Amino acid sequence: MLHRAESEINAGIIYTDSSEIDEEDNLIRRYSGIVQVQEINRAFSPHHVLLGLTHNIVWGGLWREDLRRKVNIRHKCTGVDHFMIAEMALIGDIIYQPGSCVNLRQAPGHSEGYKGYANKHIPKNIRDVPIKDFLNQIEWASSLIDRAVFFDYFSQQPAATNLLKSSLISAYICRYVAHLSAIDGAHDAFFGNKNVKAIISSANLSANLIENLIEST
Repeated sequence: MLHRAESEINAGIIYTDSSEIDEEDNLIRRYSGIVQVQEINRAFSPHHVLLGLTHNIVWGGLWREDLRRKVNIRHKCTGVDHFMIAEMALIGDIIYQPGSCVNLRQAPGHSEGYKGYANKHIPKNIRDVPIKDFLNQIEWASSLIDRAVFFDYFSQQPAATNLLKSSLISAYICRYVAHLSAIDGAHDAFFGNKNVKAIISSANLSANLIENLIEST
């Protein structure tokens, strides 16, 4: 990975394969979700990263430090690592280098699911309002598109920007809103929130459309 990083002057992150192991170093599974932001249009990089990553095999790669210091950490929210990679994809290439493997052992508390994750990573004032965490994610996704379109003249046209933003926001909500379903009342509270409606509206979407999409799946 270091040799590849030295040969790729535009590299932001070089990463390889990743597996989960148990406490006795036994292989549990090989992670999937390879993304490579090198040859695609930067305007599509937020889609590629946020929708393409499953388990975060990129996080354990080599990050170019001078670029990492420029990464904007907009919110302390669920998926902050994925968003940081999406931020890096706007300023450097994300490159997959096969031939090796990083083994990851789950930290204590992993079995607690979202509750354990939230207690470890999310500020209390956000944990006390569950939809705030998801709202922060949607806002961050929206801001990524606003900056990504500057890499492509066509994407800067208002209609194209709206298409990019609406497609990412709608797909992101449909993919991750299930996390809200685990919290009593959070689903209805999210779609009834005025700030959520404003973000959805800015992407030329309606809350009813998104809810219908979710209900139909």
